[in-house]
Amino acid sequence: MNYHLLFAILAAFMAITVEGRYIYSILRGITIPNFSGWFIISLSMWVIFFASFFSGGGFSIYLIGVLAILHSIEAILSLRYGVFQMTRFEKILIGSSIVGIILWVFTASPLYALLINILIDSIGMTAIAYKLFRFPETEDTYAWWVSVLMYCIDIFAIEKWSISDSLFIVINVCTCGIVFLLTFRKMHLLKKAQLYFAQFLHIKI
Repeated sequence: MNYHLLFAILAAFMAITVEGRYIYSILRGITIPNFSGWFIISLSMWVIFFASFFSGGGFSIYLIGVLAILHSIEAILSLRYGVFQMTRFEKILIGSSIVGIILWVFTASPLYALLINILIDSIGMTAIAYKLFRFPETEDTYAWWVSVLMYCIDIFAIEKWSISDSLFIVINVCTCGIVFLLTFRKMHLLKKAQLYFAQFLHIKI
């Protein structure tokens, strides 16, 4: 069996494992997800997957397809268990993703959609990092560590170093690494009480 395929399968399996744990931590109230961040990421992930597929992406995009499904589940759960605050900027990001799709349709080239949504995905990750900076201890350290490792493994699934195959994977090694490091920050007890009280009453904060 092609070793690129083996690494792709391993990375996809790790995605199911880590995101399954992340989803479980949401349901238990350990993780308080940011709806806007996960909605933007899931939307852009679907566009990245299909844009990469039609650009001739190889085995490394299997991971992206699996993540698109799992992140969509997380976005849906965020409506019930997470922090809901969609800013004007985040609405602009969603509109930008749609613009990328429109450009794809009119130019018959998925490259524009791919690049725009890789940027949007990175900004969506920034929203999660910002939430974690404001509210420490609201993300699972283990889940983000495995995410970093997962993307590192998927690098070995890359058959040819092209934008469609490699750019998204390399960027996510960096962004997941930043979120992972931020999980070590501690939250003040009063701030933690405020956050969980707001979550219990479904108050936007």
